[in-house]
Amino acid sequence: KRKAKVGKRSIQQYVSGPTLAYDGTALDGQILGGFTRAELLSVGRRGYAFLLQTIDAPEVAAMAAKLVAHLRYTGYFNLDWIVDSESGLPYLIDTNMRGSPGMSHDGAVLGMGDSPLVRLRQAMSGELPLAHFAATWYTPLAH
Repeated sequence: KRKAKVGKRSIQQYVSGPTLAYDGTALDGQILGGFTRAELLSVGRRGYAFLLQTIDAPEVAAMAAKLVAHLRYTGYFNLDWIVDSESGLPYLIDTNMRGSPGMSHDGAVLGMGDSPLVRLRQAMSGELPLAHFAATWYTPLAH
């Protein structure tokens, strides 16, 4: 019999707290728009979220902008976070450099104008200048 080789192991510390997601769209490392959402109800403990609420989380938006800028990323993206219930600090737990269910939200319903899909098309086609997006799509909903 062959013995299985045991390689290096990675252990991740458990963090207890609510789950957040940041959905956005970017062009050449500049976020064109995005929003943070709290997952209020999901299938199972960490399954697909089906009841969401947009929230104001400037620290999450700032970290998202830093990551996207560092990667000079273009496209849709979704970043998942857990907010430590003791310290209140958000921990990035997953990066999805693709569209997510959050991309389907209508920007007008969220109080942000156009949807993320429309915004990326407008920026890539030159229909609207990049400065327009930074000035108009970071405002969270008033709750």
